[in-house]
Amino acid sequence: MSDPNKPQTELAGAPAKDEAPRESLIDRIRPFILIFLLLFLPTALFHAFTDYMYVYRVPAGTKVVGTPTRSSRSRLGEYIYGSVLIKKRHWDWLIPYLGYRHCIIPEGAEEIGINAFCNSGIRDDLRSVRIPGSVKKIGDGAFGRCGKLTDINIPGSVEQIGNGLANGVGVFRECRSLRRIVIPGSVKWIGGLTFENCTGLSEVVILDGVKVIGNSAFSGCTALRAVDIPDSVEWIGDGVFKNCALLEEIRLPAGMAKHLPGEEEQRLLSAGSTVPSPNVGGDLFAGCTSLKKVTIPDGIETIGEEAFLNCANLSELNLPDSLTRIGSRAFQGCRSLPLTFGKRLQTIHGNAFSGTRCALIVPDDHPFFRFEDGILYSKDGSKLISCVSPPDGPYVVAPDVKIIVPHAFEGCDSITEIRLPDGLDVIDTEAFFECFNLKHVELPDSLQIIKYGAFYGCKGLTGTLTIPSNVTLINGSAFKGCSGLTGLTIPPSVTSIGDSAFENCSGLTGTLAIPPSVTAIGKMAFENCSGLTELTIPPSVEVIPFGAFRRCSSLTGLTIPPSVTLINGSAFYGCKGLTGTLAIPPSVTGIGNNAFANCSGLTELTIPPGVKVIPSGAFNGCSRLKHVTLPDSLETIEDGAFSGCKSLDQETVERLNAVNPNACRQNNMSALNDRLAPSDLLMPRH
Repeated sequence: MSDPNKPQTELAGAPAKDEAPRESLIDRIRPFILIFLLLFLPTALFHAFTDYMYVYRVPAGTKVVGTPTRSSRSRLGEYIYGSVLIKKRHWDWLIPYLGYRHCIIPEGAEEIGINAFCNSGIRDDLRSVRIPGSVKKIGDGAFGRCGKLTDINIPGSVEQIGNGLANGVGVFRECRSLRRIVIPGSVKWIGGLTFENCTGLSEVVILDGVKVIGNSAFSGCTALRAVDIPDSVEWIGDGVFKNCALLEEIRLPAGMAKHLPGEEEQRLLSAGSTVPSPNVGGDLFAGCTSLKKVTIPDGIETIGEEAFLNCANLSELNLPDSLTRIGSRAFQGCRSLPLTFGKRLQTIHGNAFSGTRCALIVPDDHPFFRFEDGILYSKDGSKLISCVSPPDGPYVVAPDVKIIVPHAFEGCDSITEIRLPDGLDVIDTEAFFECFNLKHVELPDSLQIIKYGAFYGCKGLTGTLTIPSNVTLINGSAFKGCSGLTGLTIPPSVTSIGDSAFENCSGLTGTLAIPPSVTAIGKMAFENCSGLTELTIPPSVEVIPFGAFRRCSSLTGLTIPPSVTLINGSAFYGCKGLTGTLAIPPSVTGIGNNAFANCSGLTELTIPPGVKVIPSGAFNGCSRLKHVTLPDSLETIEDGAFSGCKSLDQETVERLNAVNPNACRQNNMSALNDRLAPSDLLMPRH
């Protein structure tokens, strides 16, 4: 029997009396859990509360969430959606971020009206919108410029997004935070500009059933990489994917090849379409710099203007056999793209391929075209249509060519010399537009017509330009900007010189002799020909038009014939080389605003007796002008007509002030110079 007073032996494995109990894992992390809850729980509760406060629920029974009226918008403390009022909460000014971020539209609503959220007070905070299955239409600009909107549903009840093809503000225009959108098949029309400049939009799902995609619907969606268009789509407008810089591949739907019924096509045309079906619209993929492959369905008849402009990486595209027309600049900037012509193709704009170096494949038996040495000709060789692969250096035009069509050599800046054949009749509009490095061209004697802008911007042209003797009309801007030309010979066959025909030919020097055959000189015809020193205007000319010799600053000799009756605005503006006495013939009855402004070398002036009015700024800035002889017939001198004429003698000043005390004072009109509109022409006064 054991002694109760004797200490008991310790059980094996029992802890010693002086050993502390071991902590569990929960005990160890409990302080951290408490700290986390103390920090997180109030924050979570606050966000749950504020998230509830962020939500605006449109009142039940609302049929149209519509456009605010001007009067209702002005009510203090309210955001207006047509008949729906969103009360501004009194604490919003204390906690600005408690503005509404989410909106729930109730079941039963049928329409979201024009600019409904775009013009609302919560536009800048709106993140999400829930649209019920009862809504059938979403109007133009409904969510326009809701820059933080990231989440929105388009239910299967919606039949139309946007009201038109091109006008107004797109439904989701500039919703830059949208990432993905699904368009249900119930939608028949996607209106113009619908997703324009939604720069965050990277995925678009268009379900089968959609028929029309309006102009510029996805233009400027710079994050968009791919979009699958269902074959139900029958019409895609102009510029739909313009500047979608990340778009790499697309297949155009077979539905586009259909000829729409007359009334439906007319509806599209009246709503903003520029090209009837079936077509690839203008600007459709312009600026899609990452685009590599496009599939065009058979049945398409037209590729519109600038459809693939600057698609520099486009390497695979089929021209369908049904194609009949290719528009202006359709493939400009598409480097080395291989293209095979179908035999129905019969109309190609001259600059459709100019300078692209596209590898055109034209069958030998093609009925309309032939392609030789990088140049596209008509089948019979009489028309040079397009310089597709411009040579480096001189180029000899084929001997059978009669017409160089509009824009044929546009932008071919590697050509240094053009040798034109005897027998050439016409150089058409802007045929050599901005061939910057073209240094020499000899116009053949057979040439009869030089059309508008034929050599516009050919600043490398040098030497003397001789116009052939069969030419009767030098059209507008024909040689505008040919600043390297040093001489000009105009034959007696020419009867008219068009607007801006030789504008900015600043290298022309010496005497300009306009032949007596010329009866009409166009506006700004010789503007900024700053090297000319002497000018003879023939007696066949009756009107010197607006800006005709403006800024011919080296002009020292000027003869105005007695046939001239009208000197229009800015005609000799800035001809500061003119010195001494200005002889205006007695035949002149009208002088336009700024006609001789800033002719700072003139010292004496006689106004002819037929002039009754000297308009504002007519002689503004003639700083060396000392004496002016005024006719007795003069009735009016407008304010500022002689402003800046600081050398006038006392007698002249007194005579001018006797007619109008403000004649020599500076006024707004006297500052008028560079940007006077050509339409501001003086008409004869009776």
